[in-house]
Amino acid sequence: MAFNFDMRFLNVPPKKITRESLIDFINDTSATKRLCFAMREQSMPLKEGYGKDVLKWFNLPFRDTIGPILEEMLGIHVCSRKDGIGCYYPCKKVEEVHALQQFVDKYRSVVFLRDKLDLSIALSMRELEVESGARTYLGQLEYLVKYEDDVDRTGEKEELVKAFESILSDFPFFKYADYICAVPGSKNFMRDIAARLNRFPDISSAVCWADKQHAAKNTEDGMTKFEMLEHSGFAIDSAVDLKNKSVLLIDDLYRSGITMQYIAMKLKEAGASRVFGIAIIKGLRNK
Repeated sequence: MAFNFDMRFLNVPPKKITRESLIDFINDTSATKRLCFAMREQSMPLKEGYGKDVLKWFNLPFRDTIGPILEEMLGIHVCSRKDGIGCYYPCKKVEEVHALQQFVDKYRSVVFLRDKLDLSIALSMRELEVESGARTYLGQLEYLVKYEDDVDRTGEKEELVKAFESILSDFPFFKYADYICAVPGSKNFMRDIAARLNRFPDISSAVCWADKQHAAKNTEDGMTKFEMLEHSGFAIDSAVDLKNKSVLLIDDLYRSGITMQYIAMKLKEAGASRVFGIAIIKGLRNK
């Protein structure tokens, strides 16, 4: 793989996305693909230490996304396990334990994702429990803006913009993208949000589906969704110069992530060096 040594993204080697690698991702059920400290089973990544001089072990199910962010923000190097499943950091200083606990507490709602994008997060889960079905704060905002738009939702949109701005201000890498692009969909409110995040040139109008109805169909089956997208005629305006550029893709809901990853593949085929993703919410059912 040829690496593009953009000084902004030295800790984020670009991933290669092909149809084959995306199909492999769809079929990969060996390990979790999301990490959210607000989830009961993932709420306590710091475990009691054992071994020489280790105060606490910071355990993670994967290195994707969260590893580079931690390294850039806290200056720690997350180590991959020998079995290739998960990663860890041995805290040998009280300051490291405190810094990691503060990170967990502050970004408890953020969903760190393992996929084929170079970095990928959701700002929140849509809900935290299947049984109750109760939406999170951002899950409720997304629902109102998307499905109850028969009244003015300017206030709710502004809250969503603030949520994006907050994470862009705090997290490294995403904020340095050359372009922002909303995933095209049947609802246009994500284009409104992209336009309001005016720290980036917006190329949302330069991408589209030729067959909107086909692309909009939802399914829980990853391969079925992939095949639908393949027949949807995703197009990028050739007037947009993507060569060696980085793109921030934004969307409202991340289920399996196939749509966002498919678009990232197309952007890279058109010359983009890195594609980052931020969704408002992550669906609970697809892990």
